[in-house]
Amino acid sequence: MTERFKIEDAASYDSLACEFDQFNEIRAPVVETMFARIDVSQSRNLLDVGTGTGIVAIEASQRAAPGARIVGVDLSDGLLSSAREKTRNNARIALARMDAESLAFKTASFDTVLSLYALLHFPNPEAALAEMFRVLRPLGRAMIAIGSGPPWLSRQGILHRFERLPDLVHVARGRLLLAPGFLDQLVREMYRTSAGGEETELARHSHVRGSQVLSLIREAGFVNVSAHWQGYEHSFEDPDRFWLVQRVYSSFSRKRLNALSSADQNAVKREFLDRTRRVLARGGRLVYPYAAFFVSGQKPQPTPATLDRTA
Repeated sequence: MTERFKIEDAASYDSLACEFDQFNEIRAPVVETMFARIDVSQSRNLLDVGTGTGIVAIEASQRAAPGARIVGVDLSDGLLSSAREKTRNNARIALARMDAESLAFKTASFDTVLSLYALLHFPNPEAALAEMFRVLRPLGRAMIAIGSGPPWLSRQGILHRFERLPDLVHVARGRLLLAPGFLDQLVREMYRTSAGGEETELARHSHVRGSQVLSLIREAGFVNVSAHWQGYEHSFEDPDRFWLVQRVYSSFSRKRLNALSSADQNAVKREFLDRTRRVLARGGRLVYPYAAFFVSGQKPQPTPATLDRTA
C-alpha cells in the first residue's frame, strides 16, 4: 500500500468527525482498560499516536505527572479539528498532523507512547512501531491497542467462541443483528464492485492480528512485552444510531459508502433501517460486540556494545 492509501484513509474520517464523538459509551470502557494496564503518573512527555478526536490524550493529561506534555498526532484534518476544539483550554496537550510511519520528533523524546485503534490503519506497521520505539526514551513504555478477537487457540479464545454460539442461532432466526458485520455484508450485497483497498493487510486478518502484533512489537526491539484481551458489548434500541456506529467505526463500510453517490448511500441506509426495524418488531436485538487487544512493551536500556555501534 502507498502514501495515497494513508491520505485517503485519514480523509475518510473527515466528514464524520462530529459523529465520531457521539459514542462515548463505547469508547470509554476501552480507554479505561488501557490506563488500567499502564501507569502514566510519572510520565512527563507522552505521545498519543493516532489521537483521533483526542480521547486518549485528554485522559492522559489528567493522569500524567504535574507539568507533563502530551502530544497527539494524526493524519485526519477532520478528527484533529475536533480534538483541537476539545483541548483548546488544555495547555498540557499539543496536537499535530503527522504520519505515524515518519514521526517528526527527536530520538528518545518521550517517556510513554500510547496508540488506541490506530495501528491497523498504517500500511507499514513495522515502520510505525519502529518510530514509536525510536522516540521512546530508554526504559520508557509503549501501549498499543488494536481491535481484535482473542488469541484463537487460547482458553479465552475458545471460551469466547463458545459463548457466542447462541448468537448464530438468533441471527439465523432473524432476531439478532451484529455490528459491524451486518452493514459490511449489506454493502457487499448491494454494491459488489470495488477497488478492494479499504483495509491494510494487517487489518484484513482479524483472527490472527493479536499474534502478529505481538511478533511485530518484539521485532521492533521492545522487551518485557505483555498482552491482554478484553471484550465488550453494547446494545442499541435506535436503528439510526445502530447505522451510525457502523458507518463511523467500520473502515470497510465507511470507505465503500464514501465512494458511492448520495442516492446510493441513501439506498443502503433505507435497506439497513428496514431490516433492523423488522428485527426489532420480532422482539430481536441490535448488538455491537467489540474488543481490544492491548500490548505493552518497554524500550531497553542500551548496552555498551549498542552505544559503540551507534557512536
